[in-house]
Amino acid sequence: MKQQITARLDTDVLAWLKAGGQGYQTRMNAILRRAMMAELGRRG
Repeated sequence: MKQQITARLDTDVLAWLKAGGQGYQTRMNAILRRAMMAELGRRG
């Protein structure tokens, strides 16, 4: 399930994501998911 949000990102971060072409929101989700899983792995 996905939830629509509004987020403020640094200009250079958004430019980097968008430079990859279409699907930057999907890429952003994947990057955040990897970070979340890494953090959870360190805790467990």
